[in-house]
Amino acid sequence: MIVINGVLFGLWHSSNLLAGQAINATLNQMVFAVGMGMLFAAVYLYTQSIAVTMVVHFLLDVFSFSYANGNFLMASPDDIGWVETWILLIVVVAVALFLVTGKRKLAIQKSLVY
Repeated sequence: MIVINGVLFGLWHSSNLLAGQAINATLNQMVFAVGMGMLFAAVYLYTQSIAVTMVVHFLLDVFSFSYANGNFLMASPDDIGWVETWILLIVVVAVALFLVTGKRKLAIQKSLVY
């Protein structure tokens, strides 16, 4: 379930192409968004609170936009930017998987209403 959410979240960010963002920058953003979508889904399942994921997404956007000097479009990443993205993706996916495995998985299953 979190993988599907991550893929959909990543695909949703392809809409930035319509705003004029470069293809390379959009692909980079989509890769990172897949991991973040997985993390958001895991955090939601674990906390049962959409507010937590909304606040984290808001803060991520605020920091990203402030780093980009007010520009809403990402610049095309260089090789180092891609390496950073893949490292972040691995870390974020690892945290997401941690949240939905072991005893945490049992807590999630008990809290879900079927």
